[in-house]
Amino acid sequence: KEVLSKPKLGAINLHYSLLPAYRGAAPVQWALINGEEVTGVTVFKLDVGMDTGPIYVQKKVRIDSNDSTSDLIAKLNLLGIDAIMESIELIEKGYEPTPQPDLGVSYAPKFTKIDGEVNWKDSAVSIFNKFRALSDNPGVFTRHNGLKIGLNELSLNDFDSRLLLPGKFVVSGENLIVGTGSDCLSVSRLTPEGRKLMSGSDFFNGLPDKLVDYFG
Repeated sequence: KEVLSKPKLGAINLHYSLLPAYRGAAPVQWALINGEEVTGVTVFKLDVGMDTGPIYVQKKVRIDSNDSTSDLIAKLNLLGIDAIMESIELIEKGYEPTPQPDLGVSYAPKFTKIDGEVNWKDSAVSIFNKFRALSDNPGVFTRHNGLKIGLNELSLNDFDSRLLLPGKFVVSGENLIVGTGSDCLSVSRLTPEGRKLMSGSDFFNGLPDKLVDYFG
C-alpha cells in the first residue's frame, strides 16, 4: 500500500484476461484448459488486492480451437499495446476507472510440472485443451511401463473410440491413436524419458514388449 501511494496518478497493470475472471498468475492457460472461446486483456489501476483494482480498458479476442498458450499470448501482446495506450490517454483526461463487478470472479493459480500429467480417463477434448495450455510450459506427459513420456504433438481425431479403452494405444501411420474417457487422440511426436524426440510409430516399434500397450 505504501508503494502504491507514491505515484501521483497511481500505477496500472496489464492482465491477460477479462477481469474479474481469471485473477492470478496463469490466466491464459486456464482459459484454454476450460475451453473458453473468448478472452482478452484488462488494464486496471493497482490496489492492494490480487488483480482486484478498478478497470480502465478491456479488449476482447476470440480463441481459435487450436490456439496454444504461445499463440494466444502473441495475440494478447498486440491487443495489450492498444489497451495500455488508450488507458494512458484516459488517465491524462482525468478519467476514473470503473470498479470490478462482484459477479464472475474466478482464479488462475500457477502450474507445477506435475500438473502436466495426462489422465486418460478424461475426455479427449479436456486432454487436448490441457495440451494446448501446458505443452509449452511446464510440459504435458504420460507414463508407460514406469517411464515418463513427454507428449510433443497431440491432436483430436475421429477414430472409433469404442475400440480403445482409456490409455490404450494402437499405431496408425506415423501416429499413436490413444483411447480416452470419450473419443480418441493422435500422438504424433513424443519424447521417452532419457531419449530423443520421435514419432508415435517409432516409439511403438521400439517397444520390447508390444503387449504393454497402455499409457498411464
